[in-house]
Amino acid sequence: MGHDPEHLKEISRLEKQNQQLKQLLAEQKLDSKLKDELLKRSTLGERKELIGKFVAQGVQRKAALTITGVTRHQYYYKPKAGARRQATDLLHAKATRRRSGVGARQ
Repeated sequence: MGHDPEHLKEISRLEKQNQQLKQLLAEQKLDSKLKDELLKRSTLGERKELIGKFVAQGVQRKAALTITGVTRHQYYYKPKAGARRQATDLLHAKATRRRSGVGARQ
């Protein structure tokens, strides 16, 4: 079953290309797992900082948002001054009332 040299070269080239593609796919899967793990462990503030770094390196903002899993609304949202404190006070008041029996269900 003699193959001509050109055919053998083509087979060799295709095997090498196949191996490179397998390597690339393995690296891509690893990158995806690492990215997912990073995003699970990072806060929204940390992801916003990461977006800023991506944009500074020339990545389009829309692409950076997609990569980090941050929506446009989350990225551009700026809470009103004192809103966090008001929410904390409201939750604290509700918890206090519930512990003291005010507003508790009978």
